[in-house]
Amino acid sequence: MGILAKNSLDSSSTVIPNLNLKSTSLNWYDSSRTERLRLPDYSSVETTTGCVDSPCFRNFKMNTDGSARNDPRDGGFGGLIHDEKGIWIYSFYGKLTNCSCIEAEIWAIYRGLTIAFEKGYKDLIIETDSMDAIDMLKKKVEVISSLRSLVEDSKFLIRRCGYTLQHVLREDNLSADGLAKMGADQDEPLVVMEDAPDGIRSQLVADMIGRSSRRQSSSIP
Repeated sequence: MGILAKNSLDSSSTVIPNLNLKSTSLNWYDSSRTERLRLPDYSSVETTTGCVDSPCFRNFKMNTDGSARNDPRDGGFGGLIHDEKGIWIYSFYGKLTNCSCIEAEIWAIYRGLTIAFEKGYKDLIIETDSMDAIDMLKKKVEVISSLRSLVEDSKFLIRRCGYTLQHVLREDNLSADGLAKMGADQDEPLVVMEDAPDGIRSQLVADMIGRSSRRQSSSIP
């Protein structure tokens, strides 16, 4: 599967109105609601459902990003799973309503975690350019009430599957940023794709060039 293979939304993407996990279904979040949605109880899911310990899933990374325009307002989230060279595996994006920047960032991480869990990825490295999101997930700052359930669920999945959360510079997260903006510009709560959408291929190439340059620099004695 080439990263620049011809792609169309109809043939290579899946529109998911609700995230149909084996354990539950979750509607997308509207922070204007007074009652929080009940999140999945992943502790009740059989171990074989996700987090398969397989060599073919090693050295994979997931980049995520959130987008909120005129914070707080409608926004989106997006992310992609790729190998260490930047070769595309999966991507996702979705719409958010009435969200802040930090809410969009946490939702991007959470959606990515649930997709990775369902597809069986273990020991995944998760990269985000939001230090605020990382601090929340690592208990370095107080979690706002609207995000408490999402943060707790995300931390559980990170622990259960041996995922690693780390910061990445914004200029090294262009593909995820492009996907988040795509999510904000459409109406579906979640779309999962197996090929790179046309709208972010330039960002994908830029990210791959950046990763290649960093690998070469680190190998110079």
